[in-house]
Amino acid sequence: MISKCTVEGTEIPRIAEAKIVSDCTASTDTASIIFPKLKANPSDFHEGQRIELFLGYSKYGLKSEFSGVIGEVSPRAPIELKCFDNFHLLRQRTLYRMFAGQTIEQILKEVVTDFPIVCDETPVVTTGCPGLTVRWFLLQLCRQYGFNAFFREGKLYFLKPGSTLLDEGEPPVFCEGENILEDNLSFHTPESVTQVVVLSETEYGFLIRAQYGTAATNVHTIHCEGLAWNDAYKRAEELYNELNYGGFRGSFKTLGYPYVRHSLTCNIDSKTEGKAGTYRIDKVETNFGTGGFRRIVYLGKRTGAWKSTTKRKRIFD
Repeated sequence: MISKCTVEGTEIPRIAEAKIVSDCTASTDTASIIFPKLKANPSDFHEGQRIELFLGYSKYGLKSEFSGVIGEVSPRAPIELKCFDNFHLLRQRTLYRMFAGQTIEQILKEVVTDFPIVCDETPVVTTGCPGLTVRWFLLQLCRQYGFNAFFREGKLYFLKPGSTLLDEGEPPVFCEGENILEDNLSFHTPESVTQVVVLSETEYGFLIRAQYGTAATNVHTIHCEGLAWNDAYKRAEELYNELNYGGFRGSFKTLGYPYVRHSLTCNIDSKTEGKAGTYRIDKVETNFGTGGFRRIVYLGKRTGAWKSTTKRKRIFD
């Protein structure tokens, strides 16, 4: 296992331990980094410094696992840094204004001016943020309109789940009995939601109702602000498809390689016929240290069937 860390461009060639939590629904990635004794002093670090952490194996090289800012510095050795991604900066900014008749992308470009933005097509909305932090406002937009927001390589991404704007390359493969070391997975059949209803108030106070599905025996209802009927109907269809899917749910533990990040996809190769598939990744917990280099991967929606066509060699530390 190999590692390095850069703080404001200054390289520290090795760390002792790290834990990174990256979640597409939390809107803030966090990292706890511990340095070897006698390799760093508390005076070397302070809150707000930019930091980037690289982890890997000698065989595969280093990959950037986390970038953000230092939030806290422990006062004594061994030095431990608690770090946050760039959403930490957005949680320190407060907005007091309304937005009427603008796309979410237009709103984002007014609210977040210091980072490049990568955005899927967004609806026209009317919304406000009376005293909300910018981070909370973006999180509220994600929940209401079905987007994920996260930072990666210095850019703010505001994407639909499964967006094609993320260039992920070939999805990694995880197989029972090979590179899945432990698992908390269970296979579920589709839920029986028969209809999804989206209710939305326009900027003039009129109530719009859009529904997707037929029988009203098991109805799921959600409220969104400022959507036109077409956008409300699209949101109802998205939710219907999100709720009615079969596949594995839960998490599994694997090695640090292959490299995985939330919002990308992976292939699960199951020994049980019909259970293999391609899944979105919702969350990744990465641990690096005396216990090795391990990840816990939390699966999201199954996006399609998949079947292995090659034999793979098992990967060891």
